[in-house]
Amino acid sequence: SVSSGGAATNSMNQQAAAAQQLKQAELALKNARANADNAAITSAEQVKNARQSLAQAEQTAAQQQVQAAQSVQQAEYSLAQAAQRSADAQQQLNDAREQAARDLLSYADNAVDANLSLQQSQIDLINAQNQYQQDLADPTVTPLQLQQDALNVAKAQQQIVEAQQRLQQATEDNNKAQAEGVDGAPGVVSATQQVTQAKHDQQTAAQQLAAAEKAQAQQQK
Repeated sequence: SVSSGGAATNSMNQQAAAAQQLKQAELALKNARANADNAAITSAEQVKNARQSLAQAEQTAAQQQVQAAQSVQQAEYSLAQAAQRSADAQQQLNDAREQAARDLLSYADNAVDANLSLQQSQIDLINAQNQYQQDLADPTVTPLQLQQDALNVAKAQQQIVEAQQRLQQATEDNNKAQAEGVDGAPGVVSATQQVTQAKHDQQTAAQQLAAAEKAQAQQQK
């Protein structure tokens, strides 16, 4: 009976141990399932975050491509405008050179005309003086006519003074203009500066377009 009692005790201990093992196994399974669920949740969140990051990156890339295309379009427009300004400046320079050439001829003609006017004034003075001397010798000439003759002489003398002044001014103007030449004319100098600036602006616009196209190509990679 003692042995029977000992056997029963061993059996109960074994059952208790088995029950404890079962309980531990169930707990381990529960924990394993919980861990698996947590891992699944974490994995799902990671996937979600990755998808959101991808969507954001795609949206950002799309916006950057649009901006790059707009930059290229603006640069193309700026280059076209700069090219037009350059062409206009060149045409203005051509016009200025033609005008300067005409002005040189005008200055030369004015100098010649002023010289001829002086010669004519000198002849007019001689004629006025001769007429005055003739009338002085003619007893039939009235005092009023002699007064008119004297006035004509004075007017001829004044015309010579004015003709000399015009000749001096015309000669100075012509000498200055001829020394400057077409290229030195103020209008040509100004137009040349505008052409230089316009070409510089056009070159800058071309460089900006090249940079914009390069940036766009990098966005499309």
